[in-house]
Amino acid sequence: MKKINHKWCLLPLLLCTILCSACDAKTDQIKGQAMFTKDTLKLSWEWPAGRSPQQKLLVIVDSIKKEKNISISNSASMTAHLPDPMILTAHVIEGSKTNVTKLSLRLPEMELGNIAVNDQVVIGLDEGDISICVEKVPEHLEKDAISTWFSSWNCSKK
Repeated sequence: MKKINHKWCLLPLLLCTILCSACDAKTDQIKGQAMFTKDTLKLSWEWPAGRSPQQKLLVIVDSIKKEKNISISNSASMTAHLPDPMILTAHVIEGSKTNVTKLSLRLPEMELGNIAVNDQVVIGLDEGDISICVEKVPEHLEKDAISTWFSSWNCSKK
């Protein structure tokens, strides 16, 4: 019977530990910060639960699509679950995140209301990349009045 050198059995475990440590360090480094894909800010959704937005963005909607999710990550038992998730993409025209030009927001379909492509919309952000409210700019506002309305907006839709 061939004798097994047990130090070689530990090599995969050591390699896995090193790789996982590198992943954990990167996760800690980006935790709480906005996640970027190329030059697009990826926003996640949470209901306001009494919170007011810390930041806000005025955007023009480029597209709204139903999320194609075939994984279990949208199972009702998962914390990232959203009912009928949609992906709203937009470009930023005004807001407190001056380095952001495009964004992608994953949100429940029911939160869209009557928002459509080419609409001006305000998105309220709580911490980093967490969106807590979205509201269509009133259609009756003149172009000059939108900036004034945006500056005083506070997520009061509901």
